[in-house]
Amino acid sequence: MFNSILFDKSAFESLNIDKIFFLHQYYFPVVSHILIIEILADLKKEDTDRDKYERVQQLSHKILQLNPNYTVQYQDLIERELSGEYIELGRRPIVAQGRNVISETGQKGVVIPQQVEEQILQRWHERKFDEADILYADQWRKSIEANSIDIANLDRPEEIQSLKNLPDITNFVDQYMSHPDAQLDILNNVLTLYHVNPSIASQIYYKYETNQFSHLCTVAPYCCFCYKIFLTFSFALARGIYTPRKTDIIDLQYLYYLPFATIFTSNDKFHKMFAPLFLEDDQIFILGSDLKNDLSKIVAVRDSLENEERAEWVLEHRQYPPDIESSFTSELWKQHVRPTLRTSDESGKVRTSEENKKIVDRTNRLANSPINTEYAGPFKDEETDFVIIERKIGPNDFCPCMSGKLFKDCHLPEVKRNKNT
Repeated sequence: MFNSILFDKSAFESLNIDKIFFLHQYYFPVVSHILIIEILADLKKEDTDRDKYERVQQLSHKILQLNPNYTVQYQDLIERELSGEYIELGRRPIVAQGRNVISETGQKGVVIPQQVEEQILQRWHERKFDEADILYADQWRKSIEANSIDIANLDRPEEIQSLKNLPDITNFVDQYMSHPDAQLDILNNVLTLYHVNPSIASQIYYKYETNQFSHLCTVAPYCCFCYKIFLTFSFALARGIYTPRKTDIIDLQYLYYLPFATIFTSNDKFHKMFAPLFLEDDQIFILGSDLKNDLSKIVAVRDSLENEERAEWVLEHRQYPPDIESSFTSELWKQHVRPTLRTSDESGKVRTSEENKKIVDRTNRLANSPINTEYAGPFKDEETDFVIIERKIGPNDFCPCMSGKLFKDCHLPEVKRNKNT
């Protein structure tokens, strides 16, 4: 998934709705729970009630327009992995589990209900805040002010005193994490740091004590990935290579989601320093300001056209970005997508009402297929014929046909007519 993109709040909130549209058009947005919590925390800023509620409402609306995938929280993934579940670090988000279904023709598929995060954002977008939201926002801001990362109480090897820079630290962390004598300490720290459920902790302790594994990274690579990030950060603090800030606890957690995206974008000093240390060769870090400027180029090309030409241009480029010199988005697609897609006969084709109705009817039939009762676990990728994610589209949301128009000005009238026939 070459275009899966994870962003922090600093990069996301700098984008206006036009840039959001093209971000959704040419990327596969991944939203972490930490971004949603940061948006909620704006409710406790020292602003007027109207300003802070309006800010949360607007940010919620922008996330909804991305039509993103909300990845499962890292704490849940850590516990699932320690329980024996395989967590794929495959550059795509791990979303909430759906129901396995088998269609009338025997196709296997997964139907994922509307995700909780999306329901919460829709509520905020409608300015429906309850007492729990306000309380949680207050607790979150207080936890930031208290700086939840207590470096002084962490165990650290004496050898770090000789480390002079970040490359030294990352090399040392890799050696330390693989050392046989360090495994029990690593396990203890992981279970404590990430507040692992005691029953799950007992299971993994039993496996270690009965020699079912000798290195934690062999059975829990995602746990180790997260702990490596934390160790690197804490050692950098201990050696004075990085000056701490109260928001470090937030910024650190964004990095735990790096395995589930190809691109990470941020304007934050912390992320500029630490994120590149944990990206693989197939991953990219891009400054949020650079992404914003790149999307601005696409918006400028569209806006240079007259209204009729503009609509045609959007349809023509809904599957492949325009060829703009020195554009990050354009170059990314050139590297990873076959050029013939740009000239495909399907690129600017508009489906008829009858074709749309057939697609909707087929999707509904698949979504309502009987639940598979013979196989409780998720289907493997190679045996899954379809995936349906249930979403709610409002009249003021972008139309899913990628026309760039609002739903009420595009296909909503057609949907209403079909419901009445």
